[in-house]
Amino acid sequence: MAELKTRSGVNNDMVLVPKSTIFALEEKITKLTMENKILSEQASKDTLIPTIGNRRALAGLLESEKSKIEREDANGKKGMDMACIYFDLNEFKQINDTLGHDAGDALLKKFADILVSNARGYDQVFRVGGDEFTVILAGDDRAGANAYTGRVMADVAKVEGLKTASGISTFREAGGDMDLMIKMADGSMYDLKRAQRQ
Repeated sequence: MAELKTRSGVNNDMVLVPKSTIFALEEKITKLTMENKILSEQASKDTLIPTIGNRRALAGLLESEKSKIEREDANGKKGMDMACIYFDLNEFKQINDTLGHDAGDALLKKFADILVSNARGYDQVFRVGGDEFTVILAGDDRAGANAYTGRVMADVAKVEGLKTASGISTFREAGGDMDLMIKMADGSMYDLKRAQRQ
């Protein structure tokens, strides 16, 4: 039987370990690493709409994007920005109450499809609450966010029963504070909802 010599961590004595044991351990470690990666990906996806991220994934992306912008700023390239768009479906509770949760889920999925189909490859879509979504447009500003929102609203108008409100903020407008950027977009969206009710 082939054996490998390995050092013990206790007193540096050499211990003979069969190669088959080492190979079996390497296989287990590889399998566990792959399973952990899958679980981590699943933990960052929305449970109803696995093609988009959840609140946890949003937090991770925001930290990553903030670091990129700060690196660009440190290198003298201060023009980079990031846009945040907050969407909320209007009258969604009524849909669930009158048509049922299956119809509500179908509408959520349809809206997510619209958000994703209008996003560029590096833009990210997240469901952050029951009928609330956040879209992050990396490297974009308010003008880009307005253009994206216009495309989304045009597609929403084609779907019966689907109504939404949106709010926009950017990294620069929020002074580089990610939490404030989200709150500003959310607040802007609720201002629009209030105006739509009047």
